[in-house]
Amino acid sequence: MENASKALLMAAGVLIGILIISFMMLLLRKGGQMSSEFDSQLSNNELLKFNSQFELYQRSDIENTFFDVITVVNLAYDVNTSAQWQPESGVTVVVKEGVNEKYRISDSMKIPKHTMLDNSDHEKDIYSEIIGKYTKLKNDDPAQGYQYQFVCEKIDYNTASGKVNQVIFRAEER
Repeated sequence: MENASKALLMAAGVLIGILIISFMMLLLRKGGQMSSEFDSQLSNNELLKFNSQFELYQRSDIENTFFDVITVVNLAYDVNTSAQWQPESGVTVVVKEGVNEKYRISDSMKIPKHTMLDNSDHEKDIYSEIIGKYTKLKNDDPAQGYQYQFVCEKIDYNTASGKVNQVIFRAEER
């Protein structure tokens, strides 16, 4: 009888040990799942924050001026230089007049800051040559605003990362 009660105590101890180990495994699993969900949520927030910097200019209720385009160009330049210009993580900005590409920035490692390439791949300083054209007032009247507005025609996203990789503006006379 003594051996039987000791055997029952040992079996109960083993069962309790298995229950404790199972409970610990469940806790560790849930903790790891919460951690991965937190990391995923953090990544999604970072992606939304990154994309919203560019998507802001796609709204139909605002008129973009060339100064808004310059802001996007400078942002793209900073993104591209921090990523050492990798096409999969870089941002290209294109400015079109009508259907023709007029200016663009892509590989920021090849051109200095505050420049864009024209359709012949010549560097153009955005503060002197380009702004001079697009900052003219309509009918020389400050109340009418600028002669050109810029419509954010298209934003493309990298299929792998979901990040913005191209922003296309179209210059329109008002």
